Amino acid sequence: MIVITKIVQLVAAADDANMGLKAGDNYYPRVGADCVVGLDKKIFDGQQTYTEATTNTAGLMSAADKQKLDSIDTGPLPSVQLKDATTGDIYLLTISGGEIKIAKESDK
Repeated sequence: MIVITKIVQLVAAADDANMGLKAGDNYYPRVGADCVVGLDKKIFDGQQTYTEATTNTAGLMSAADKQKLDSIDTGPLPSVQLKDATTGDIYLLTISGGEIKIAKESDK
């Protein structure tokens, strides 16, 4: 596809308070594809559209990924597993009666 860009500089002929211009000011109009007769249809016809992913139908993600995403528990967790960056040991963080507890998983 070839894209041609032409920059057109215009000069305000007189003061225009609505546009914030004074006579002699330079300005550059912006024109969108929807302003050029026929161009908007050509651009929009070439655009890909996507549907919302469901657990049965792919959209911007696969149906399998949507199932995985939907299976994530977003509620409060009873505990959190943490990995020691040095030893690789796994620890379990829990809160019970307002008290924070951390215990090595292998000790449980």
